[in-house]
Amino acid sequence: MILLGCDDPTYEEEAWPCAEHLPVCRDEAKIIFSWAMNAPSYHMPPDTSFKVGGKGFRNLVLQVHYKDASYFAQSPDRTDASGWKLGMLDYPTRFLSGMYIFIDGASSLPPKEKTLVAMACRYTGEVNLHPFAFRTHAHSHGLLNTAYVIHHGVKHLIGTKSPQEPQTFYPVLNKSLEVQPGDKLEASCLFMNNEDREIRMGHTRNDEMCNFYMMYSVPLEDAAQLDDPKNQNCLQSIDPKTGEIHTRNDEMCNFYMMYSVPLEDAAQLDDPKNQNCLQSIDPKT
Repeated sequence: MILLGCDDPTYEEEAWPCAEHLPVCRDEAKIIFSWAMNAPSYHMPPDTSFKVGGKGFRNLVLQVHYKDASYFAQSPDRTDASGWKLGMLDYPTRFLSGMYIFIDGASSLPPKEKTLVAMACRYTGEVNLHPFAFRTHAHSHGLLNTAYVIHHGVKHLIGTKSPQEPQTFYPVLNKSLEVQPGDKLEASCLFMNNEDREIRMGHTRNDEMCNFYMMYSVPLEDAAQLDDPKNQNCLQSIDPKTGEIHTRNDEMCNFYMMYSVPLEDAAQLDDPKNQNCLQSIDPKT
């Protein structure tokens, strides 16, 4: 289950079936929380919360993924009561929470091999982040997901966990850990593909995923960080052995579209939601 916040959901109904590649929201959706694998409930740290309403999210959308929906398909009368109980406050807490997500969407797993994939990004925000919880996610081939903060060349562990364990948020053990401007954030996923086929990253149970979620907090006065589009996720894959972003042995699929707008519409050039497309689709469907 994934809880997302957005201003403009794709549908207005209270519940709807999700087409495989249809976005949950028309605008940018931000992940607030996620859960899988029979994980226990989670409680936020004292005086810490996610901001909703006002300039925050006007809508909360719960997306439920089913590994096997045959129980419901066999009888249309059967219903599902999956969900969460959320605690809400009508006043601000001292600290606000954000979610920094590492995602590898380009790697593939060769058959009959153990594969390590990695991502790395530079944190360019202006305030310090305080990681306090993490969650790992992969499908059935995932062995171990790990992430670090690299400060002045020294690695500091954010968290490490097998994605085959209950997938909730686990506490960051280093309570004094900070992500400071200029630090490098790095994550990796270790897989074992015992099958006879190559497995690519994707959304179905026949694909794999390499995700690492870092829940962090900032003081209330630094709330602007939560809206910084450059520092909420890391999608940059690297060579786990060399740390290089791309080599001549890799391939890239890029298409650049140069466009123009009238001078009075110059604000469009600063719209971070509409300057690139990173969403892969199945070309057949």
